[in-house]
Amino acid sequence: MELSMAQKLCIHIQNCNLYYIKKSRQNFCGLFEMRRKYMKLKKIWIVNLLIGVLWLTGCGGTVSTKQFEAKNTETVKQETKKEKVTETIGEFAHGIVSRKEHVLYYKGGEMKIPYKMKGSGIGKNAGFLLFLDGEAQPYRIVGEEEEYKYMHVISGKEKQEKNFTISFTPIKGKKGEKSKIKIVGLVNPTFMPDMKETFSYGNNHQATENSYDLVFKKDAEKMVATKSSKKLIQNSSQQEMDIDKKLEARLKKFQLGDLDLENRVTTYIEYQNNPETFENATFNIEGLDKLHVTYVMMGHPNLTYKVNFYLDHQLVTMKNSKCYIVKLKKGKQTKIEFDLDVSKLKKGSFYAIEIPVNEADYPDAEQIGTNKEDTVYLYRGDK
Repeated sequence: MELSMAQKLCIHIQNCNLYYIKKSRQNFCGLFEMRRKYMKLKKIWIVNLLIGVLWLTGCGGTVSTKQFEAKNTETVKQETKKEKVTETIGEFAHGIVSRKEHVLYYKGGEMKIPYKMKGSGIGKNAGFLLFLDGEAQPYRIVGEEEEYKYMHVISGKEKQEKNFTISFTPIKGKKGEKSKIKIVGLVNPTFMPDMKETFSYGNNHQATENSYDLVFKKDAEKMVATKSSKKLIQNSSQQEMDIDKKLEARLKKFQLGDLDLENRVTTYIEYQNNPETFENATFNIEGLDKLHVTYVMMGHPNLTYKVNFYLDHQLVTMKNSKCYIVKLKKGKQTKIEFDLDVSKLKKGSFYAIEIPVNEADYPDAEQIGTNKEDTVYLYRGDK
């Protein structure tokens, strides 16, 4: 079967080594498998993720599938010597119902997208986030969850297709314009570590995306008001800085491959100005009313990203804007700092999603695309 340019591009992206440093780019498309490996040498279990490409066209047939493993740096050497047992813990796929072209049309009023998902194991429950040209787009689920929110959770049955209708008024758009709508699915979004038997998210909250062109036949109408975003970002700043030798040495320490800041994009997040927290899966906010967050992005020159932050899967914003815009430059890092209001938070899931807005200008770039940062569990005390 002849593949479209979009399919070829996606397969090209998937063939790259995605985990070139621990906190780096994860490109994703519509299907993945999750597998758990048990090392007989230790009493710990390692989670590896196999991601594939599933284009749900027509009635949902698979056009092409590619898979690979993202290895944990601490276990690469052990796996060559020790026997291991592999168990599939879930699958997840999603896409538009009965549509061969990845082009949508807005003709006024609320836009409705017939959508479907199918999963097994931890992949049979999923949450969906929408982005219009990189900005978070609230929506509702017709006949199920009528409130406009940034994420709705869909619960399916084991290996059974679930159909539903996404409905929204675009947050922007003029007649004749063409935008990009991205639908990002998160696996098992209600999961949180219990801090007794689980201390991280593992394969939960892993993300896959589908991307569609959206052509406006009419101007976007006034959007229904939503209260699901929260202005919890305070004292926000954004600055460009040189990438110095100290930062390069730090990145090289945690990489899996060659450090490449010309063709790839690298990000990391720190908390409370502590460099040791950028790998944290959990963070104790006991005694804190504000959590200081430092976010850094660098890499492929001239790429532009919109960075969205989420707490419990709902958008957190600043006073005058809903997202940050980062234009990458050669030899530069962009540092975003802010205080996150956690005064009323007992526990929650915090993460960022970066959406490129001009990736089409660089079709040969290796590792660019939509990325979700690893979710960090914020909690107070011992749970």
